[in-house]
Amino acid sequence: MTGPHVAFGWDFDAGEFAVIRGQPPPIAGEILYQAGFWYRAPEVEQNGWRQRPSVEAHDQIQRAVDALRALSQSGVPVANWHRPEQSPPQVLAYYEWLQSAEPFPDADLATVTARSTAELELREGLADPLSREIAADVRDGRIVVEAIQRFDDDHWWLARLAEQLDQERQFVMIRYNSNDRYLSGTDWWNPSYGDMPRRDFRALYQRDTARPDPASLRAAAAVRAPLTRMAAAPSSPPPRAPTEPPPGASRSR
Repeated sequence: MTGPHVAFGWDFDAGEFAVIRGQPPPIAGEILYQAGFWYRAPEVEQNGWRQRPSVEAHDQIQRAVDALRALSQSGVPVANWHRPEQSPPQVLAYYEWLQSAEPFPDADLATVTARSTAELELREGLADPLSREIAADVRDGRIVVEAIQRFDDDHWWLARLAEQLDQERQFVMIRYNSNDRYLSGTDWWNPSYGDMPRRDFRALYQRDTARPDPASLRAAAAVRAPLTRMAAAPSSPPPRAPTEPPPGASRSR
């Protein structure tokens, strides 16, 4: 998108952010302010804005959704900072998807992939007893993997526990490192949290973090306007992402 618009995205340090490009209607700045985008985010782009660092991740996403809807209703074009080719309806649909706790469309593929991986590791031999136990539970269906996200050698598996394995814990996060061939349970959710671990996985593991290609950034620079003036709170250095488990989850020891 090359005309005046507001681009939304996420950064590890800044969290949810919005970038005002060009000179959209003045209402754009007011909508962002009302949605909580109070702090400048120059580390993203010159006219970038972010929310208060203490705002919980899912609340930040909801505020971004509120801003997207209000901007669209006001006729202000919106874009996905990470994927400039997306249309405004696609951008809104993506942010709504981040809030979804619905089953994953490719859950069956994730289950088969995890079982095949576990079976292969067991056949080749795992030195760690806990890794062998987890791999056997995955292979035999006592742990059912619903979604997989890979970051280099670390594979994160969101899984459900069979009732006979642990009636108190419905969902668990498993980390599988394909380099050191080690499996471990890192987080678990109380059953009262329902299906919300799927929402956590989408928002915290599966969301888009790609940087736009240089050509897209050059096109965006061509429509930059002087810094938008907003009645924003003073900027303060954002903290690192929290190391605590997702909301509703407990860290395994």
